[in-house]
Amino acid sequence: MKYSSELLPLTRRALEAAETLLEQARAEVLARTDGGTAAALEREQFAAHALAWYATYAAALRQMLDWAGRLDAAGRLEEREQLILRAAFGEYLAQLAGGLAMSQGEIARPADLGIAAEAAALSADPAVARLTSEGNTDRLRRRLAELIA
Repeated sequence: MKYSSELLPLTRRALEAAETLLEQARAEVLARTDGGTAAALEREQFAAHALAWYATYAAALRQMLDWAGRLDAAGRLEEREQLILRAAFGEYLAQLAGGLAMSQGEIARPADLGIAAEAAALSADPAVARLTSEGNTDRLRRRLAELIA
């Protein structure tokens, strides 16, 4: 894979969509917890925990994009790094839209946070759809393994 000038704008657009979903989840959890009161947080513990995971995934994507931007500015965003960025975005976006594992037995799904429609909109975003379909694929992982070897 040669340098893709579209990758950073594509991931930037997908990150914006993921952060919009996070803000929608945050608003829903704040409403459910009366603005974050202790008793309401206890009652809505699962949703609060899920929100923390959603925030962590969005932060990880933001950091991945920042890393790639620094590499690009230094002229060092090569195929291996582009594949890592694509894999991270593809996997995390798919989990944000479909459900992410908080443990082996707990999966936070968008409906648990009251954002099922918003997650469907995330999946439909063209940048997100492309990264999830082309992102963390077997083919990509095999090529990445070749480059690492």
